[in-house]
Amino acid sequence: HPWMDSCLLEQLNRWFSVFRWILPIYTALHFIPTLLFKRGVVAKRPGPTLLKAALGSMRSSAFLGTFVLIYQVALCSKVNLHKLLSQETAFPLPWRKTPQWALDIISGKPTFWISGFLCGLSLFVEDPRRRSELAMYVLPKGMESAWLMARKRGWIFKTGQYGEALVSALCYPCLFSVTHKRFSVDGNGHG
Repeated sequence: HPWMDSCLLEQLNRWFSVFRWILPIYTALHFIPTLLFKRGVVAKRPGPTLLKAALGSMRSSAFLGTFVLIYQVALCSKVNLHKLLSQETAFPLPWRKTPQWALDIISGKPTFWISGFLCGLSLFVEDPRRRSELAMYVLPKGMESAWLMARKRGWIFKTGQYGEALVSALCYPCLFSVTHKRFSVDGNGHG
């Protein structure tokens, strides 16, 4: 963020930007099903029902803003820590030089995995009942990424044109089992 010196202010600005950007999409995702499938409830109790949809829209938008905020803070922290330890800043360090292996760890690939794991904490902002929906959205993308990485590293045998079908065959039973468990409890998806 070369236009701003403060990492903290930039991350708060980014959170509000993402929140404002995604709010219309989540508003549609919360209001349209409510208005289409819960017409009776909306007719009997319009205030609380529409308020619940509005709060759900804001909560989902806050989830995505928090997801981006966590990743950006982790990335900024990593870059700033590397600069500090490699003495690219004006702060004097009590030791002469940080070992190269320590700098390599800070700038290595595992730190991106840690950042991704930390982003998962943003799920606690979202409604617990919606977490399985988010998992159903993310699981196919995760399986596809794992497949592509494994194929690139030679861990997967040659599948030719059937590789994507194989990934789908592995992925969709997982999705269907989650969906079946969720909707079989009371028929409405409220397990």
